[in-house]
Amino acid sequence: MDNYTLAYLAGAMDSDGSFGIKKSSYNQRNDNKHWNLRYTGRCGLKQVTPEIPDLLHDTFGGSHYIQKASVENGKPLWTWDCQDLKANVACKALLPYLRVKRKQVEIILELGELRAKRYQTPAY
Repeated sequence: MDNYTLAYLAGAMDSDGSFGIKKSSYNQRNDNKHWNLRYTGRCGLKQVTPEIPDLLHDTFGGSHYIQKASVENGKPLWTWDCQDLKANVACKALLPYLRVKRKQVEIILELGELRAKRYQTPAY
């Protein structure tokens, strides 16, 4: 990953992307052995053209698909998203170039470090 590509992708994520934390209660609902909710970092981007979602997918992996238009005359959205370890890798790579959404990414990376300490696995 070269610096120019990362800076370009960070600009796109600052404007059209999203960073957040996903709460999953799947294990709690379907496996009586787990009583805690699971929290994972996630990031994603939706645009009407495929170039940037394609580049994000090629760079960081994750999911890549077309979302149907949500309104009658709307356009379909090219979507990229990733979560957990892949989101941590993307966040770590993009962090130096982010300006608007920097705090959200710092929180996701902190969550990854806390989970890594708890489960003794790599954070990213």
